[in-house]
Amino acid sequence: MSAQGLRNHGNTCFMNAVVQCLSNTAPLAAFLALGRYRARGARAEVTHRLAALVRALWTRDYTPQLSAEFKLSSDLPWVGELTVPATLTEPE
Repeated sequence: MSAQGLRNHGNTCFMNAVVQCLSNTAPLAAFLALGRYRARGARAEVTHRLAALVRALWTRDYTPQLSAEFKLSSDLPWVGELTVPATLTEPE
């Protein structure tokens, strides 16, 4: 389990639940927290913010500002592209 929870910024309880699930999916959390992802172009803002948020949750460096910034980036009309290695997508 990650080190702590997220602050609710108005109506973000569903977003927080998804972030907590992603953060507690060990291969994905490690992939994001260790910076092993390749986010492409200007549309990668959501991926960068999610990685920073996951990393902060696991290192106990979380501040409410991080989840507020992630919320703002996820409100944009696009979603960043993320290249996921086959080791994360193939069943064991």
